Amino acid sequence: MQVGNLFAINTTSISSLELILKDEDNTLLDDNTFILDGESNTIITEAIVKDAEGNPVEGIPVSFTNTSSYGTFANNDILSGPDGIASNTLQNIEIENPSTITDIEITASIINPSDENTPLASNNKTLSIGNQIAFVI
Repeated sequence: MQVGNLFAINTTSISSLELILKDEDNTLLDDNTFILDGESNTIITEAIVKDAEGNPVEGIPVSFTNTSSYGTFANNDILSGPDGIASNTLQNIEIENPSTITDIEITASIINPSDENTPLASNNKTLSIGNQIAFVI
């Protein structure tokens, strides 16, 4: 089973996909809120691939999508490492009015080698962004 030039994978070992959002300092965005500060417009997304026993699964291709026009992912179709983590960066996040809160839907999906249109697993999070004043009002 292959998808393009990706490695053959054992899809039966995949049980779950967890999605984590962090800032550039690698700090978890617990409430999925990101404050634009004029300096950093980048977040780190990590997808963790696990088997049925909760163990990390290496070598699984993960695709990241952003349903908005706010920001772009640095890479795509990233293979999970020995820790099961596939990491990507959503960069250049610019919103029309930073004094309001804007939601960005982020999805991580495990590519299905037999049908690229139907992921084996996916997880999504909504990231709320704005500048400091947007979260005070």
